[in-house]
Amino acid sequence: MLSKFRSNYTLGALLSFALLTQSCSSTASNDPYFGRVLPPEGQVLHYITGSEPQSLDPQAMVGQPETRIAVALFDGLVEYDEKTIAPVPSLATHWDVNANGTVWTFHLRPSAKWTDGKLLTACDFVYSWRRGLSPELAANNASMLYYVKNGEPFNSMSAYVRDPSTGRFATTDDLERAGESGPVNFSGTEPMNFNRNGLNCDTQGSQAASLQSEATPQHPQENSSSTTEAKYLFVPSDEAARAKLLNGDPAKNKPGQPKLARFIEGKQFVSVTKENVGVRALDAYTFEVTLEAPTAFFVKMLTHQFFRSVPRQAIEKYGDTLWTKPGHIVTSGAFKLAEWIPYDGVAVERNTSFWDNVNTKLDRIIFLTVEEATTMMNLYKAGEADAIGTNYVPAPWRNQLKETKRDYIYGPYVTIEFLAIKTTMPPLNDLRVRRALSMAINRQILADRSPGQLPLTGFTPPMEGYEGVKGTDFNPQEARRLLAEAGFPNGRGFPKIEILYNTLESNKQLYEIVQQMLKTNLNIPVELTNQEFRVYLDNTRNDRLNFKGLARRGWVGDYLDPNTFFELMTSGSTNNGTGWSDPKYDRMLMEANAAVDPSVRAAKLREVESYMIAQQPVIPLFVKAIAVMRKPYVKNFESNLLDQHNWRGVYINHNWRAD
Repeated sequence: MLSKFRSNYTLGALLSFALLTQSCSSTASNDPYFGRVLPPEGQVLHYITGSEPQSLDPQAMVGQPETRIAVALFDGLVEYDEKTIAPVPSLATHWDVNANGTVWTFHLRPSAKWTDGKLLTACDFVYSWRRGLSPELAANNASMLYYVKNGEPFNSMSAYVRDPSTGRFATTDDLERAGESGPVNFSGTEPMNFNRNGLNCDTQGSQAASLQSEATPQHPQENSSSTTEAKYLFVPSDEAARAKLLNGDPAKNKPGQPKLARFIEGKQFVSVTKENVGVRALDAYTFEVTLEAPTAFFVKMLTHQFFRSVPRQAIEKYGDTLWTKPGHIVTSGAFKLAEWIPYDGVAVERNTSFWDNVNTKLDRIIFLTVEEATTMMNLYKAGEADAIGTNYVPAPWRNQLKETKRDYIYGPYVTIEFLAIKTTMPPLNDLRVRRALSMAINRQILADRSPGQLPLTGFTPPMEGYEGVKGTDFNPQEARRLLAEAGFPNGRGFPKIEILYNTLESNKQLYEIVQQMLKTNLNIPVELTNQEFRVYLDNTRNDRLNFKGLARRGWVGDYLDPNTFFELMTSGSTNNGTGWSDPKYDRMLMEANAAVDPSVRAAKLREVESYMIAQQPVIPLFVKAIAVMRKPYVKNFESNLLDQHNWRGVYINHNWRAD
């Protein structure tokens, strides 16, 4: 039986097309397009986004398939430019930045509303960003908000250290001055409470407009926190976690810290709260953000769905897991949820109350959820789909499609494919073993499977203004030597490991090749394990690591800056997926991003990349290329660097042949 969202043609017709598309070579050579090019009735787009969405909560989702849906449903302070991916004003009409780049003030348009009719205000962003950082939500992308003042200590459930006799708080400088045996004196004043001098957003965010008279309007930079604020010392607020920090954790081979233990003995521990996080509403339509340090790429990050506001009124009524269900969900974007049929598709329809509805062109988008690449191509050929997201076109077909079909689009893509190594698992905790695995893989063979792909030994794709570094390349002889040195000559005694990947035909084909390379070049046993996308995402979280050895990872840049890849490997990133944690790496990255001069920052970032790659917590494989199918009548749908789309401008041109 055909699904509800795929009923334009009979099952027999679809099967006929399936028989025709068992290989790309069956396509008529004189036809410039792959399959039917008959536009659907009206302004309705059928788009294959990939696997079943993990969630429709923009702060809970991680995968690329659902992020495309989130952009349709939820508006942001800024939105993607369809061609350049540069951030353009959306909910924020404009913004100001203070002299040292640490305080950003966003001015919101007063005409924005939620789909339940309530006004969308600055308090909605205060609530949303605090929620994204809340330990209870445990969001994979929480570390993206660590650039906000006190975002990391709040998310990691840390505490300030207070001297009860003076009321002063400990700073990192105080600890340094005290040394091993010096006097203990705290110099920090009371930490900033960002609820002051603005709206009290603990009241329903959507009611903030009625509270505007209670707050004294102020110049955006008045009473704003300063980067000269003390560098507070943070320790775990949980007593057991604090004891492990001070006394050591044998299970993780971490020594104790007697110097710190002496310094904080007999002191009070004050938990970091959401009010300490650097976000506040100066008034109903002025949202202020204070950063830890100047962050050149900050506004670029804001296109990401994680920074979009979520509806407090729906979340508090239905809870974190149920508020996104049909009938419960409240959204703010150009489209609203119409239907969600699991493992079939998500239908969204035009939101006529959207502030920019006059410029929205589509009436409906049906995001088809399909995992098998051949099924996707069959649906596209049959006219059941008007476009397919990137990298779902089977690799063996791409070279021929590039030469013969106008609706096959390929080009640069800020995306890398790599293997995460479970570094906490013996013998993968041995650097020699990790390097041997990396050197046993011929990346050129993998990259050559699709036009435009590039072999990768560093951790960044080509980016304007940044030249990445190179790591270990294919060298099977050196790989065998390292493995023998680690105690496994010719692979003898090496335990069976797995490569975990999300269920997708192209992934299976790729990692069968990698599996064979490891077997041939190192003589080690490797098995392949596939899991449904949502299960795979959960098992590869850094606080789960439920796999035995290696896990397939593909990372699409969240924004156009190399930091989107380096942040992935920080200790606090749930998306790290390797168990590798290195405070030196974290410090190096923080220092690099604080550099104001672009050339200085780029040089420091190269040092960061070199340091991480030398530790080999990952095995970079290749840089991907955009590879999409798009019917000729689908307009304003660009093959951009992130494969993200501003759906408001996309439309169906029924007279496309006349253009």
